[in-house]
Amino acid sequence: MSCNRRQFIRAVGVTGAVGMAGCIGGDIGGGSGISSDATDWSFGITREGTIGYVKASGWARVFDQADTEISLTLNTTGGSEEAYRLCAAGENHITRGTSAMGMASYNEESRPGANFGSDNAVPTVPQQVMAVSDLRPFWVTPDDSIQSIEDLQGKTVHNGAAGSRFVGAIPFDSIGLNNVELMQGDWSDIPFALEEGRVDAAYAYVMASGTSLPGWAEQLASMDNLRILEFSDSHVQKFQEDPYLNVTEVPVSEVFPFETNVDTVKSPTAQYQWYVHPDLSAENVQEFCEVSFNHVNELQGVHDALGLFNPEYAVEGLAKAPVHPGAAQWYRDNDLWNDDLIEG
Repeated sequence: MSCNRRQFIRAVGVTGAVGMAGCIGGDIGGGSGISSDATDWSFGITREGTIGYVKASGWARVFDQADTEISLTLNTTGGSEEAYRLCAAGENHITRGTSAMGMASYNEESRPGANFGSDNAVPTVPQQVMAVSDLRPFWVTPDDSIQSIEDLQGKTVHNGAAGSRFVGAIPFDSIGLNNVELMQGDWSDIPFALEEGRVDAAYAYVMASGTSLPGWAEQLASMDNLRILEFSDSHVQKFQEDPYLNVTEVPVSEVFPFETNVDTVKSPTAQYQWYVHPDLSAENVQEFCEVSFNHVNELQGVHDALGLFNPEYAVEGLAKAPVHPGAAQWYRDNDLWNDDLIEG
């Protein structure tokens, strides 16, 4: 049965969901260029030096050494959204992305940095396989006159690389802080932009249970005049109501080697996942899960961003978007499937 996302919406609108199982996701056999039995997978990933690249490299090494025919070849792209769209177009078999991308593309919605509405909709919605990590952002400033997130009204904030705009833009959108100028540029420019006064504040992050700053941000650790900005309780409430975000506490006092103005900060957290093109066979995606979960210890050791990775974390982090049938079957076989999830 071949059915793309728009056909699914039209059919449900007329007849309801009965008889539409298996129709969510790709246009099977629709000329994507993805062979269902492919085992040499092109892995769309962010550029070398990013934590995303490090994580994907660890996965590739595990599969190179495991008893499996599936192999992963990294294909660097200009950012997470580009990588996701290339997978949707059948240019890559597997890619990384946030839950926001999966939900926005599935629902054909637009959020800042996750623009999948109207003419920006993807031809085929990549399907979730597993949550692997999460990104826990917080905002810093050397300016003593800026005491909280609300003080960023009318200010300029460095928001990192253009391809990752969503990570900083969606939280501000969620709380309605719309008059902040978000400046995009190389991640490595952030410490210099703060020191030189070209921006008023900047985005930083840790991942999962880790307290290590990404390589580009290590220079921030020498800026002992940094203030960590807090969201208000009402902001946090809005994050908790936003399906695109979770809320976790970041122990910023452990991130920086100097005394911080707060010990912890509540972070609007974005889940990161592996997505695959829906044309891949259920058998091979199930094997991808089997190999991955048989090597949890090795994968956790790749980077502290993967410190929380395990089967329970992988399924609990799935979003309200299609899960590939092969992954869904693995979770069912291991008593982890949640019936609130959507099988592709």
